[in-house]
Amino acid sequence: MDIERIASGLRRILMAAGGVALIALVLLATGNVALRVVRAPLGGAYEIVAFLGAIVGFFGPLGLVLATAAAAFYVLSSRL
Repeated sequence: MDIERIASGLRRILMAAGGVALIALVLLATGNVALRVVRAPLGGAYEIVAFLGAIVGFFGPLGLVLATAAAAFYVLSSRL
């Protein structure tokens, strides 16, 4: 298998996971705020939002790092 194909596939998976986590984070935070108005907040929402934030903060930049690493590997291997 080609290293670029592997990096591209992994980057897509990580970026998709980060995007899904970001959407879930926004929906959960918005739902929790809306339910606080009627005095029925979601239990454990703070911890789940923190966990989702960690996923977004890790997977988002990791996709960019993989893209940069694949480009650097290609440049180095083409010069050898």
